[in-house]
Amino acid sequence: MGISDQKRLELYDERIRQLKKAIPDWPLYDGTDPNHPARGIWELDEQRKRLAAKVAKRGRTQDTNSAPRREAHADSGIADGPKNPPDQFTHSVDYRSVALRGDTFSLTSRQAQVIEILHEAHQGGNPEVGKHSILEKLETKNSRLRDTFKSNRRAWDALVKPGQTKGSYRLNL
Repeated sequence: MGISDQKRLELYDERIRQLKKAIPDWPLYDGTDPNHPARGIWELDEQRKRLAAKVAKRGRTQDTNSAPRREAHADSGIADGPKNPPDQFTHSVDYRSVALRGDTFSLTSRQAQVIEILHEAHQGGNPEVGKHSILEKLETKNSRLRDTFKSNRRAWDALVKPGQTKGSYRLNL
């Protein structure tokens, strides 16, 4: 019996995470140099994206087939399943897909790293993180953290808010 696609995604995520730690310049790789050490990360990430799309497509097909059952329970109040608490924050293993208060956001790998840093700080009981600390962990030359979300302003506005001290940020929880 083979492994499930979900388990395969988790294995991709774990291997990619390991390789990213071992190859510090992986964010700069664009996929063109076949001899670059980050080529393996890039290829794994591409395979993971294809598998995730396949799983998502299958999920939409299953949701379509289950619609009559949901309609049958509409009067019972369980049509959409349990309601999420107002501040519920969920994320995929690699933080490339996150949801907050019912809104779902697809993030770039760099954006996902920012959200992961902020989420780990929140879980650790110290939710505010300085922008310089975040930028250092990202190993980026950007001087403004929000530039990381230039292509996804909606996610920045919904997920990140300024901390109480100047130059700090936190998840919008």
